[in-house]
Amino acid sequence: MSRSSTKSACIQTDTGNLVSRSCVICGSSNIVLGGKSILQPGCILRGDLRRAGAGATTAGGREAATVAIAMGKYCNVGEGTVLRPCYKTYKGVFTYYPMKIGDYVTIGANSVVEAASIGNGVEIGKGCIIGPLAILKDICRIAAGAVVGAGTIVPSLTECAGSPARPSRYVHDGCLLSWRTSVKAESFYACPQCGARYRFRTTPVSSLLARTYSTHALAILISLGLAILSGFLADPLLRLTEHEMLSFGSEQLPHHWFDEHLAAGDALRETASFTGFLLRDCTWSSAREPYWEQEMTISEDPTPLPDPVINMNIQDVKVRRNLTNCGRFWRKRSDDEAQVQGVRKAVLHVARGFSLSSLARAFVGRLVRQYFLLAITLRMVLPSLGGKLPYNSFADLISASWLGIDASFFADVIKMVRRRAKVARSRDQIASWWQFPLVMCTFFTAFFAFRSILSFSQRIVKAALARVESLVIDLSEEADSVEREKVE
Repeated sequence: MSRSSTKSACIQTDTGNLVSRSCVICGSSNIVLGGKSILQPGCILRGDLRRAGAGATTAGGREAATVAIAMGKYCNVGEGTVLRPCYKTYKGVFTYYPMKIGDYVTIGANSVVEAASIGNGVEIGKGCIIGPLAILKDICRIAAGAVVGAGTIVPSLTECAGSPARPSRYVHDGCLLSWRTSVKAESFYACPQCGARYRFRTTPVSSLLARTYSTHALAILISLGLAILSGFLADPLLRLTEHEMLSFGSEQLPHHWFDEHLAAGDALRETASFTGFLLRDCTWSSAREPYWEQEMTISEDPTPLPDPVINMNIQDVKVRRNLTNCGRFWRKRSDDEAQVQGVRKAVLHVARGFSLSSLARAFVGRLVRQYFLLAITLRMVLPSLGGKLPYNSFADLISASWLGIDASFFADVIKMVRRRAKVARSRDQIASWWQFPLVMCTFFTAFFAFRSILSFSQRIVKAALARVESLVIDLSEEADSVEREKVE
């Protein structure tokens, strides 16, 4: 190992290693430094403890040098650390075995290391003791003061602590999960930092989740369950919507300070009417809303007079409409006779339920969008007040699309069109041009809702696979025994 002296307290080798002048290096000819490594003051490298009787000789008859310590690139050996090759009595013969240290290894101060093999990216804390023939695999961490017993194998991506040292947790477990569930598709199977591919243990659950259509199947199951539960709330909302009457004469909607639920109910009513009519179900097809009607009553004064007095009274009364255009279309006497049972009834229940959940998401997104616009406006006009509000930027508005902002614009169309659709329904029009926008808006809100459920299912599948599959290299007993045989 050629050295070039510098003015500093270190000696720099040709390969860029920095060796402190106060280091104790015994048997330097038996030590190999890969390059760019640092040996801090007071560390001791026992290269003289090499395997005896190697048998190889040089041309001059002298015994050839045997590597006792082989260190990779970019390693850092702390102050007062002792690196000593491991030893073992094998078949009655006491002998030393070489120590192999990988790249990017950090060894803390005042540690004693007698490991057989140290993998890449290993971090050893201060004051640690690594026993003879120990094997530290790639990217593991030994906590400060830990004592790793002789012959211990530390798995990859684990942290060991205590005396004797035991694995306490996976190193950067949260980082690994975030890498694997990131936007990049290849990060689930390979490390995005170094490109190394993960090796998994296949389990029945992981093999099921890894199928091509598992995400779509999970999304369909979630949508179906949500539709079934929401279907029980659809009929009460439809009955509540029927109580909203148009004003007499002007056919205007009454004023409400909050009518989002009524607008969603009108869109749901038109969708339920459309799907029910196609399946020969007239439960919600004909208009049944109450409406105002003028009623005139005439009475004669019973007092006997030469000229009798006739009283005429005109007043507005509420009348319940019960038209039967749908029933007559299907050649039934009334709508009550045009109702389905069995599978078609279940299909209508699911359709109403998923439509309701989709419309609810759209109208919630409309409220969220209005809050965002208010917060952004206040932040621009009154920074002292708007700056304190959460979610006050356009970036937050885009990131909150899962709240239904993408479908909120269809809610605006529903609120604009619903009065005309209600007027057409009051005239017993089963299908009208104003029904078409409401049905199409409901369809698009259902599309965006299913897309959000599909994205949610993808995250669930990724998280589930990350839990049921092992990120570490195979840690079976067979693999450990193979490593031991290689060392011996």
